[in-house]
Amino acid sequence: MRDRVDRFNLELDPLMAGISPERSFVNPAIGYFFGKRTRHLAALAAHSRVFAHEILPHPTYQAIALVDFDAENGATRIVPGSHHWPEFRQPLESEVAVAAACTSPSPPAGCARKRIST
Repeated sequence: MRDRVDRFNLELDPLMAGISPERSFVNPAIGYFFGKRTRHLAALAAHSRVFAHEILPHPTYQAIALVDFDAENGATRIVPGSHHWPEFRQPLESEVAVAAACTSPSPPAGCARKRIST
């Protein structure tokens, strides 16, 4: 597994280094979705043989994080229970629980979790 990750990173690191998180999108809603700190690489299978032949066909593939998730690079913030809140309520930092990268059809058991440090 480690070898696969190393080979995957070797293919993508040069591409990711050239992508600015400050880039613009044709559709402003897409830019809003990704946020101001996320670097996005489309057509991953076209850029990576490892992804196309070893990761994408795997039955548990859902999503892949190319770098560690943290508050600095715009990690996905999870606020448990917020789906029950009034429409415009914003979370306190103490309510933000984890960032998760899931590669399994059975989250949360299949998720790697990391507390967001602020």
